[in-house]
Amino acid sequence: MDVTRLHLFLAIALVIASAGFDLRTRRIPNWLTLAALPIGPIWHGVSGASHDRATALSWLGASLLGILVCSIFPAISFAKREMGGGDVKLFAALGALCGPWVGFDAQAFTFLLTLTVVLPIRLIQRRLATNSLSLTAEQVTPALGSGVSAAALRAPRLESIPLAPWIALGLALSLWRNGMFT
Repeated sequence: MDVTRLHLFLAIALVIASAGFDLRTRRIPNWLTLAALPIGPIWHGVSGASHDRATALSWLGASLLGILVCSIFPAISFAKREMGGGDVKLFAALGALCGPWVGFDAQAFTFLLTLTVVLPIRLIQRRLATNSLSLTAEQVTPALGSGVSAAALRAPRLESIPLAPWIALGLALSLWRNGMFT
């Protein structure tokens, strides 16, 4: 293994483990994401120090900037209840490990994938659930009498989507696009 790219292998291991937990439990454990957050700045600071002080500070700064850049949009989505907290911490950890450019690129790919693949699937699921509920309401309402309206029966809430597998795919696309493993 190339030691200079160890942080990339750690990022890949992080998203794979997170995807596994997210698919199985619909949660990403804090011990996984929060443990990875300080590794990025420490790794980049120590690696940069092997060159000189300016490089150490530059690489450390890039890692810290990665945390900030990669957590802004996910934090807003979390505040709007559009994303889970584990996903926010996972994006921040990727920013710490990969820096702001690759981390934000991975985030952009993830959001693009969820908009082009996941959103249409969710819309179809929602439409099917709503149609099924409407048919049921039309059949049930006459039997229950005029006291129950079809509008009173709401479409069921759809189950949340595990985002970590999509984040893993977004990271893979970002690493490929940035020529990290050529």
